[in-house]
Amino acid sequence: MKKDTPIGYSDFRQIIEENRYYVDKTALISAVIKGGLINLLCRPRRFGKSLNLFMLRYFFDNSPSFAGLFEGLMVQQDAEIMQHQGKYPVIMLSFKDVRSLQFTDAFHDLCYALYQEWKRHDCLVGTPEYDKILGNMEASLDTESPRSALFVPSIRQLCDLLSKHFAAPVVVLIDEYDTPLQDAWLHGYYDEMASFLRKLLGASLKDNPNLKRGVLTGILRVSKESMFSDLNNLVASSGVELDEFSDLFGFTAAEVASMLRQNDLHGREMEDILAWYDGYRFGGMAIYNPWSIINYVFSMHQLLPPYWVNTSGNALLKRLFFGKKADIRPYLESLMRGEKITVQLSEHLVFKELEENDMAVLNLLFFSGYLRAENPQAVSDTFQYDLSA
Repeated sequence: MKKDTPIGYSDFRQIIEENRYYVDKTALISAVIKGGLINLLCRPRRFGKSLNLFMLRYFFDNSPSFAGLFEGLMVQQDAEIMQHQGKYPVIMLSFKDVRSLQFTDAFHDLCYALYQEWKRHDCLVGTPEYDKILGNMEASLDTESPRSALFVPSIRQLCDLLSKHFAAPVVVLIDEYDTPLQDAWLHGYYDEMASFLRKLLGASLKDNPNLKRGVLTGILRVSKESMFSDLNNLVASSGVELDEFSDLFGFTAAEVASMLRQNDLHGREMEDILAWYDGYRFGGMAIYNPWSIINYVFSMHQLLPPYWVNTSGNALLKRLFFGKKADIRPYLESLMRGEKITVQLSEHLVFKELEENDMAVLNLLFFSGYLRAENPQAVSDTFQYDLSA
């Protein structure tokens, strides 16, 4: 029996309850449990990051209403991992809508997101510290400039209160942590935004005894020196090297073939998909962009346009392409001719280098999903890769 389209859905619960098509990525739960205390998972846009984070939320969250969402999914086969289902309070934040021309507005939006997550945990109403801090947040948000000192420790404070209330450690999930930084760099307030986020993440995640796991998603891994300098327990997956997360974002060839069969598509369709959408290698593993595949499979006529390219604005890249300091035109011309270019990939993006360092721009193109990296070559203590369009 065919299932309904999941296009436009990023909430795992909705997809499961409405019986929409779902590619089982619940192995991510095991990778998070068995992996590091804090995980930074970076992939291009439209690769299922938000859906995966919602899935983690519903698995770990101690609300009884989520218990049946994982019936029949892969994670149920692992009795050890299932012992963690529904055992922890969860803090979940998304910074995807924190976009603004100026710092004051972006900062207010960030503080409001923190306030809304505090407000969501109304099980704490009546706890004196919770009521006091929530009231102070409301009062501060009513002013033109919310108090930074009030919001910097807010995730850590909420962890403490939830852990005490439920007698359990807390899972912290932060989606699109880097979106505010990209807009900040574009509009000239990067240092202010980076300073606030560094303090917020450091206060939340560093040496937190009430933290069960922390998971952050984004497109870019911002330089450790400027963003994660306080976190010495961070495990990052950016798609360059093969790791336990390599096939947990995006679709493998087997998952694409299964989707085709279940929707009565087979044969030459796979050849067309290979030609159009086989553009990604994470740790050398072939991965397909889920947005493109789903749109192809669930369209009426199985057309093959570049679905992914038109999914968001590209202001950052446009500024870099037409900038005067970092000249990447020769590289772009080679790529447009179908040639490969050899580049050293660095998992630590330094925004301040983007307008002056052509290698930094090419790194950005790879991590944003525009280029494929293959054939790693050892050079001194690092690796170079062949990049192609």
